Amino acid sequence: MERIIRHKTLADVEANAAAIMEAKLGREETVVQQAAFKLREIVKWLAPADTDGSLEILIRSKLPGTCDWFERADLIQSWVSDKTRVLWIRGIPG
Repeated sequence: MERIIRHKTLADVEANAAAIMEAKLGREETVVQQAAFKLREIVKWLAPADTDGSLEILIRSKLPGTCDWFERADLIQSWVSDKTRVLWIRGIPG
């Protein structure tokens, strides 16, 4: 009888150890998946914007007269007529 009890105890210990190992592996897999998700989100955030598509949408949706003041400015007119110069514009995006 003592051997049966000892065997049951060893089987329980082994089953608990297996369950603990399985839970640990599950947690590690979850951590890896979360890290991969965060990395994908960061890469997506850092990826360049689709400016071609955005520009087309903005061009189609602009109202008549939008930015006319900018295009008529002397600095812009002189830059447009002289293709070899660089125009440096500072400001916040958007």
